[in-house]
Amino acid sequence: MAKSMRPLPRLALLCAASLTAAPALADGPAPDRADELRQTAMAYFGKSALDLGVIAIDPQGEGYLATVDFQRAVDRLHLPEGQLAVGRWSILMVPMADGAWKISADNLPWIAFNESSDTGSVSGSMRTNDFRLEGVYDPTLGAFRSSAWRAASVDFKFYTLDRTKSESSDTQLHDLGVTLETQAADAGGGAVTTKFREKDEGAHETVTLTHSSVGAAPASALTSDGYRQGPSEMEGSFERLRTAQLLNLWRFLVASGDQANPEAAIGAQSELRAKLLAALPLWDNLKATATVHDVGTDAPDLAIAIKTLSETVAIGGLDARSDFQLALKLDDLRLKSPLIPAWVEPLMPTAVDFDINMSVAGLDKAARVAIEDIDSTAQPPLSSFSQAKIKAILAAGEPKLILAPGRVTSPSLDLTFEGELALAPKLVGRFKVTADTLDKALAVLAKAADADDEMQAAVQGLTFLKGLAKQGGDGRLAWDIAIGDDGAVTVNGRAMPEQ
Repeated sequence: MAKSMRPLPRLALLCAASLTAAPALADGPAPDRADELRQTAMAYFGKSALDLGVIAIDPQGEGYLATVDFQRAVDRLHLPEGQLAVGRWSILMVPMADGAWKISADNLPWIAFNESSDTGSVSGSMRTNDFRLEGVYDPTLGAFRSSAWRAASVDFKFYTLDRTKSESSDTQLHDLGVTLETQAADAGGGAVTTKFREKDEGAHETVTLTHSSVGAAPASALTSDGYRQGPSEMEGSFERLRTAQLLNLWRFLVASGDQANPEAAIGAQSELRAKLLAALPLWDNLKATATVHDVGTDAPDLAIAIKTLSETVAIGGLDARSDFQLALKLDDLRLKSPLIPAWVEPLMPTAVDFDINMSVAGLDKAARVAIEDIDSTAQPPLSSFSQAKIKAILAAGEPKLILAPGRVTSPSLDLTFEGELALAPKLVGRFKVTADTLDKALAVLAKAADADDEMQAAVQGLTFLKGLAKQGGDGRLAWDIAIGDDGAVTVNGRAMPEQ
């Protein structure tokens, strides 16, 4: 849940950047330069945002104060009074001699909502405490050269009431001090490479449920679930993000949205296609690695504790060959539940190391086919011919899953694995699995089978797998698994029966 707070600073940076995204302003009286900033804001947020007073820009000292009044936009929805309230946001923008802008803000908008009916209600709020944003925005890059945002804490509250069942849920999340720092550099051709680093001092969450009587339990019985995490850090980079082309595309979309004539908007589809194509491949690579310490949950029927959780995500752009990577590592994993039989505990993983990569060629061609054929006036907007062509391109792109060397350990088993699997035109692959021994796991299952006849099948299956293994040079059991282009599966050269 704590991670759900993280998009807020990124949206704040995007909003602040858009207000100063115009080229360096010419020297002149402050009111005139404020008008130019208003024109910039209009290009990125639409004319109505200024006409309705959602965005206001006025001279202040050596710079300009931009005020974003989200409530004015909310009021246009004509919601019942008190259903949704949003605070204002103020950003100070000071021009620099080289055409860049110093950006600062000391608040982030709070949000509160409350909806009620005869059957129940939903309410909540989100507030960022002691927020501070400081950065240098460079219009020639279309990005912040550097930025830093900090918050002492973030509080999120969410409450639901179901009157028909006499049940309620109360969620309280407190995210401790958070910092995010970014640095950007020109990568040429309108692209920017940005590096980012984020630190979090920790978070804790409590969910309290109130429900009507169940069996012998009294009415209004309470159950409480808790979540906690210690310090965490995340760092990564956005390589060659096509900021110039994407900002150009955004301005075009905003201008099209302001078109009063629907036919003019429809006629702009060819220009839209050109701008979409110009933005390809969007970026070269996005990679982020996050590590969280001391993660835990406490609930009546389940308790989980993880000493360290690390995750890496890498996403390639829509290029000639693209990759997607997901890596996950858990250390000192402990799980307790009265619902889990005691004999299962020796089999449960205490550490996991998993890293998978998906690679495919032709995403650039597939994207071009989709863009060149898309028609917003048609239903569906992409023809069946183009859909079939895209599928053919991806099938011919040699889509492949690569499983990097990984490991799963438990008190009774140490398992390693690696391999790769071609997904098209046929499933063809090879995997290698090793284990220190299966004797401990067999002993656990055999003991459980004494009281449960159904466990006999699991014992027999594991015994069969042990018989298929070969002894490795390191003394470990090993299974070389192959999937042929005819669909046949072999284990250490032995053909497996078809299912």
